[in-house]
Amino acid sequence: MPTTRAAARKSNGNEERAKDGLVAKPGDKHKTTAPQRSPKKRKVEDSTEASNGRGEPREEKADEKKPTTQGHGNSQEEEEKKPAAGSGGSKGLNGTGETKSSAIGKESGRTSSIVVEKGIIYFFIRGRVNVPDPHSVTDIQRTYFVLRPLPDDAKLKDGVIPEGKNARLIALPKKKFPNSHRDRFMAFVEKSKASMAELKDTFFVGAEKETETRGTQEIPPVTAIGEGIYAVTLTGRTSHLAYVLTIPTEISEVQTSLGLQEKGSFVLSLKNPEGGGPSSAQLPAKPDFPHEIMEEFRGRKWLPVGRPEHLDYSNSQVLLIGEGKDSFAGAIPTNGEYQTAEDEILRLDEEEEARIEHLNGDDTIFDDLHVSKQEFPALKSTW
Repeated sequence: MPTTRAAARKSNGNEERAKDGLVAKPGDKHKTTAPQRSPKKRKVEDSTEASNGRGEPREEKADEKKPTTQGHGNSQEEEEKKPAAGSGGSKGLNGTGETKSSAIGKESGRTSSIVVEKGIIYFFIRGRVNVPDPHSVTDIQRTYFVLRPLPDDAKLKDGVIPEGKNARLIALPKKKFPNSHRDRFMAFVEKSKASMAELKDTFFVGAEKETETRGTQEIPPVTAIGEGIYAVTLTGRTSHLAYVLTIPTEISEVQTSLGLQEKGSFVLSLKNPEGGGPSSAQLPAKPDFPHEIMEEFRGRKWLPVGRPEHLDYSNSQVLLIGEGKDSFAGAIPTNGEYQTAEDEILRLDEEEEARIEHLNGDDTIFDDLHVSKQEFPALKSTW
């Protein structure tokens, strides 16, 4: 019997593949994998709602409020902060002051051909002005997630995730994550190539601002609602963002009310900054894409995320379309040629769950973010 969530997910995945004839069932000595179909004939199951037949999502709706590029909701652009010196292990931030070892090792042969990038993902919410403790989705100003890429050959082990300068802060103005093909929500990269120290100084913390009519207004600090592993995959002309939550230990009403499940996936597309669209979906500034990325669009409005650099520019916009609810859905098609991709994601999930168990359980999220849990709200599980 599986003893952890990760083991249960792996077991369930094997059972599903066994139903499809992709792995041997108990007692079946001969069946190993189903005959692989030619990639040219493979049906991409997620293209019906996600694209218009050329890998381009349909136009987004103009019902969103115009997003800003400031984590606190202010209009002024934040100053870039210098990254903290050093990139090795960090001090323990659970009040002990002890030094933690690095959680990243190496192992060859750990990347599937369809996995563009993998890493650790964090989910946050920020309450509205003067609402430090949200009690419902309506009390939230905005939802965010942070992508923290890992090397292709990374193997997670005991210890905290070391500092680096490769994190991306992505804002989701809609607050909820999409759950179905009908849900098509714009998000934007608010900060790229950031360290945890930068995010702590410019994003995690709260602030106060003075107004002439209302006096001092408090912008609350962010509240963490989850941590897990993620993978960006590319299947044909469609890219996806798949994730598995490892924190909190038990998924609760906060996560589900915001559209997060134990695992899930979204169709992920990069917007051409020259592609136009409704003014309510435009940012004040455009991403500084290099010529080679602009050439990849070839005049199209959307581009699948086919390499990590596509997400490395502040002010770039992405479209998230609901796809997998408690499943990876189209992010990992269910045929034999993609079995290694699912195995890779589930293996990373197992390593992450073991690492968290050996550290501080759900409080590991504060160690990984290199912040003290005394400085920020507790991980939120109930409204």
